[in-house]
Amino acid sequence: MVYLVISATATLAASVYFSTITYAVIGFSDTALAAPWRLVGAIEGINGVMLLGWSVAFLVAELQRVRRR
Repeated sequence: MVYLVISATATLAASVYFSTITYAVIGFSDTALAAPWRLVGAIEGINGVMLLGWSVAFLVAELQRVRRR
């Protein structure tokens, strides 16, 4: 929704698509943000990397805790 509100993309579908591709760190995007907002897309990609890494670390720690029982 943020991309649509700040007019970085033209439609809600383009906003959701761009956000999903960027957050998932797939890196492929045939939808581009408006020039002033490209840094926001890069920050979302970095955030996706960090949160996906954190989630994997959490799941590994939980699996190790369960195996020790």
